[in-house]
Formats: sequence, structure tokens, C-alpha cells
Amino acid sequence: MTSIIFVCLDNICRSPIAKAVAKDLAHKRGLDLLISSAGTSNQHEGERACENSIKVAKNHGLDLMTRRAKRV
Repeated sequence: MTSIIFVCLDNICRSPIAKAVAKDLAHKRGLDLLISSAGTSNQHEGERACENSIKVAKNHGLDLMTRRAKRV
């Protein structure tokens, strides 16, 4: 299985959105991919995505409410 990981500093803004978009596209295209995201810092480990990211994702039909930040 092919794996993809999106990485940013804290894993609360850019990489969660990238993961959500990629998972949605993979699902729509019937692709069997393992898609993840993580941060290089542990500053926000275990926290939800930032409110702005949640709002942007929601505006595009994607849900970030249940995801939690993790470190690479």
C-alpha cells in the first residue's frame, strides 16, 4: 500500500487540511492509500486543529473536528 504523510510545524493547520483533502480525493477516485499528517513540533500534540482550519475545511465539506495533532 502506498503511504503519504503531510508534515508542518505543529500539525494543527496546514497538514490536517492537506490530509483531509487528499483522503477525500483518494476516496472519490477509489485509491487505496494510507494518508496521514503530523508535525515536527510537539507543542500542540493532542490538540484539535485550529479554528480557522476547521472552518476552512467545513466550508469545503471536510471534517477536522475529531482529529488530534501528533508528532512525526
